[in-house]
Amino acid sequence: AFDQYGNPHNSFAYGFMKLHMKYKDPKDLMQKIIKTTTRVKLSPSPFIQKKLVNLLLHILPAKKVNDTAEQLSAKATAMLSNVAGPQAPAKMAGFEIDELGFQLFSGLGLYLGILTYAGSVSCSVNCDASLADPKDITVHWKPSFEALYAAVVGA
Repeated sequence: AFDQYGNPHNSFAYGFMKLHMKYKDPKDLMQKIIKTTTRVKLSPSPFIQKKLVNLLLHILPAKKVNDTAEQLSAKATAMLSNVAGPQAPAKMAGFEIDELGFQLFSGLGLYLGILTYAGSVSCSVNCDASLADPKDITVHWKPSFEALYAAVVGA
């Protein structure tokens, strides 16, 4: 999304979804995820949240609105962010960018940031040190993604 000056920015709202742990095979998992994310995307909740926050910002002090948003976010156990980057290779200072990634530090125990760029997909992981070492999670990313891709799209 872009602001009134043409600058890119994020539009952020909370959507709660089930994390599917029981499935028959990767295709079944993918169908469950698609069904769940479609339900979240069609929900009026994020639109209502955004309008309500904008209204509250005009009524309440910004600190109170931020504190309330922080309390709401504490109800979540993990955050998943899916960002579509440029789908063709991009350049910076005349050099082609090999890979693109981003990090978001949140107050939640686990954050997964999925980013597509130039035909590839990457995942950034941040988690509370008391839960796990992110390396123990990310070591499974590539083989799991490749297995899911092969099952759903074909090798």
